[in-house]
Amino acid sequence: MDTEHGPMRLVRRVFPKNPDFFDLLRAQSIGAVASLELLVEFMESDGDPDFGARVKDNEIAASAMKEASMNALNAAFSTPMDREELYRAI
Repeated sequence: MDTEHGPMRLVRRVFPKNPDFFDLLRAQSIGAVASLELLVEFMESDGDPDFGARVKDNEIAASAMKEASMNALNAAFSTPMDREELYRAI
């Protein structure tokens, strides 16, 4: 239930709260490191299917994270840095 009334409700609808893009990029960076670590483990395991499945699962999760970040960027009214730079970082 929306508890805001009057002018503040209008302000929140016109200028919605933006996501923390730095947190989104930080999470993606952590995910990229995890992906590389899994890939190294996979290569060192001589192609063990269990490691291959973990790499694939991680890739699916990373793609979902990227899509969520892109949706947040597209829906944001303003961003803490240039949109094109954020797009490239994502």
